[in-house]
Amino acid sequence: MNRRGVLVSTEQFDSAALVQFAKALDARGYDSLWLPELFGREPIATAGYLLGKTERIAVATGIANVYVRDAHAMAQARHTLSELSGGRFMLGLGVSNAGLNTSRGHTWRAPLEKMTAFLDALDKVEVAAPAAPRCPTYIAAHGPQLQTLGAKRTDGVITYLMTPQHAQQTRARIGAKAALSVVAMFLAEQDPNVARAKARSALKMYVRLDYYHREWRKLGFVDADFADGGSDRLIDALVAWGNDDALRARIAAFDTAGATRVIVMPLGVQTKQGLDFRVLDALAPSPPDAALGTIRRAQGGFEARLERAIAHDQKSVWAMLTEPAKLPQWLAPGELSQTGGGRAVLHFQDSGTVIDSAVSAVDAPRLIEYSWSGPGEPVRPVRWELAARDGGTQLVLTLRIPETEDIAKSCAGWEAHLQMLLAALDGAPIKFPFDRFKAAREAYKLRVPSN
Repeated sequence: MNRRGVLVSTEQFDSAALVQFAKALDARGYDSLWLPELFGREPIATAGYLLGKTERIAVATGIANVYVRDAHAMAQARHTLSELSGGRFMLGLGVSNAGLNTSRGHTWRAPLEKMTAFLDALDKVEVAAPAAPRCPTYIAAHGPQLQTLGAKRTDGVITYLMTPQHAQQTRARIGAKAALSVVAMFLAEQDPNVARAKARSALKMYVRLDYYHREWRKLGFVDADFADGGSDRLIDALVAWGNDDALRARIAAFDTAGATRVIVMPLGVQTKQGLDFRVLDALAPSPPDAALGTIRRAQGGFEARLERAIAHDQKSVWAMLTEPAKLPQWLAPGELSQTGGGRAVLHFQDSGTVIDSAVSAVDAPRLIEYSWSGPGEPVRPVRWELAARDGGTQLVLTLRIPETEDIAKSCAGWEAHLQMLLAALDGAPIKFPFDRFKAAREAYKLRVPSN
């Protein structure tokens, strides 16, 4: 699966909520959070804040305007953030547009001329600081000349509000090696009238801009498509809306067209009822193989070991694992006794599965073990171990199941529930991620030891 990122305007979150949102994306498997530059928060400062508050997810500018910082300032920011984050910063550059830059007192130059001169200057800067991991650098580019420049001088190009057809054309221009990141809008709304009204509201600034018109005309659209907020044909091409399958189909179309990364721009995340994660849940990536656990043969069956480094304290993780009020957020309603010999009872209402077994070991807040079985079923020990580490918690989950059962399926199910556990700890619970389960199951099949 190709990479997935997310682009949002951060002004809709306060500082604490923004960190929680970034962690929720990380828990869902997104590899990067992209920060636009308009009239609100400054993106490079915001990137520094987020990189200091997270551990795995990359943070990128999407894009940083080359008119408002000289090449020395940009080079220093790039080096510093890459160094201090251990290589989790990515720099997206762009020229923005003539109206915005002239309003800020800058003299507009042809995009190819301006970006070429900026990259020339950027390449000459030597930052007098400790060594840093190489920072991926991209430019926003829709037309052939800028895209060719991006392929030759940077790690690749970023496109915005374009179609899979445009992605296919871009891939042909930039060749196979350069990265292609496409930013596309997605909306979890199945009513066509409501969906198109919301999409038009999100696009209203862009359908008035002539340089977008130029690119859209090359894709077969005409002036009539740009009138009255955009024709249905244009809206449907630029904004994916509908059920989960419709949203995933647009992702698949970009992947097929040659995109390296689809940067999801979810519409309507912030609501009066709280955060709406439907788009982000539907498109959540599968876990990389490196994150999967290990499987070995044990007496009478298999033993699997899954580990997670969690950016929450041990007490909070223990509470999520054991407290009846928290169990439904990531596993199922039920109760886990914190006394050896007590009961472990869980009711999975959707499937009808009931877990009813004894707690065989407990040492709060460090260890709890019980069997993943109902009355009359084989014993399948599930052992949770927690240890405080680096201000967070190291979690180890050990499973044992009989040889006749599907260990890959069991591991994949726990991968999905661990994703739900991390999201719940971040304050943004998710539904069971079936895509992650299916992909993890296929990956675990390759890890099952042979006889």
